[in-house]
Amino acid sequence: SVDADMLVNFKPGDESSNTYIHAAELLNEARAGAGVRFAYVLTAVGQNVYYALDASQEEAIGSLFEESYENLADAFSGREILDTTIYYTEDGTLISCYVPLKGNDGKVSAILGCDYDAEEIAKMMRINIIFVVILTAVGILLLGVVTIVIISRSLRPKRFDRLTLQK
Repeated sequence: SVDADMLVNFKPGDESSNTYIHAAELLNEARAGAGVRFAYVLTAVGQNVYYALDASQEEAIGSLFEESYENLADAFSGREILDTTIYYTEDGTLISCYVPLKGNDGKVSAILGCDYDAEEIAKMMRINIIFVVILTAVGILLLGVVTIVIISRSLRPKRFDRLTLQK
C-alpha cells in the first residue's frame, strides 16, 4: 500500500532525504518486479503535471511532466488509463498506463505512471503491416490478371464452325 499523502508532501530538494530515497527504492523494486521500464508518481497543480517521485531518481521533485493535464485528467478523476499509443522515444519504445493514488480522505492526490517496453508490440505491428501490404499487392495482381483474361476473351473474334457456314 502506498501512502499517497506522503508522496505529495515531498518538496523540491527532498530528493536526498532518507524518506524520499526509501520511497524511490520501494517504487523501483515494485517496478522491476512488475516488468515496468519506468515508474513515477505525478501530482497536478492547476493544469500542470509534476513529478512527485521517480523510481529511477532521474527526475527532480517538481519537474514538469511532458504529458498534458488534459490527457491525464481521467486518472486524476479516479479512473485508470491505459494509453494504447506507442511512443518512440530516446528511452525506447513505450506504452504507458496511469493509476490514481488516493489519500486518507479517499480523494485522488497523485497518480502512478508506468511505462512498459513496447518494442515487441511495435515489431508485431510492423510485421502485420508488411503482411497486409503483401496480401493487398497479391490481391491486386490477381484481380489484374483475371480482368485481363476476361477482357481478352470478350474481345476475341468468335470462330464459326465451317459446317455452320456451309449451310
